[in-house]
Amino acid sequence: KTGQQPAIKEDAVFYAYRLHAKTIPSYTNPKNIEKSSLSRPRGAQDLIDAVYAAVLLTAPATLEIELAGNTSRFDLPAGYSQVQVPMQSGTPVFRLLRDDKVVVEKSGELEISPDNVWGNFNYFAGSTLSKSSEQAPSVNLAQPKTQK
Repeated sequence: KTGQQPAIKEDAVFYAYRLHAKTIPSYTNPKNIEKSSLSRPRGAQDLIDAVYAAVLLTAPATLEIELAGNTSRFDLPAGYSQVQVPMQSGTPVFRLLRDDKVVVEKSGELEISPDNVWGNFNYFAGSTLSKSSEQAPSVNLAQPKTQK
């Protein structure tokens, strides 16, 4: 309503990824493999095999996403940014650097698998905040006070 973006008061990284590639077939009934066939859910071909990150920054910083021994670096401005890297097997590590110092570092809770008989095509998501923060990132959405 004010035409201005809310102030970002803390650095935060939000991420999402699937636990296996879209091309991995899975059993239609993993609890009964003998009576199951390999398949993929409808629409699986439209998925993108990527690890996504959305970042809120109080000042410019570099985001690193490390996966399978490869590190992708993104120099980001203050504010909101989105990035993605190709999906690879392993546990993603998200690292935010400012002035060559680590501000945030977090490993994803679940590993991306090269195979997966369970066929979980849902996205896993998580987040982390700057070291100085212990709460969810706060954004001031209050309308500015007007002078009388």
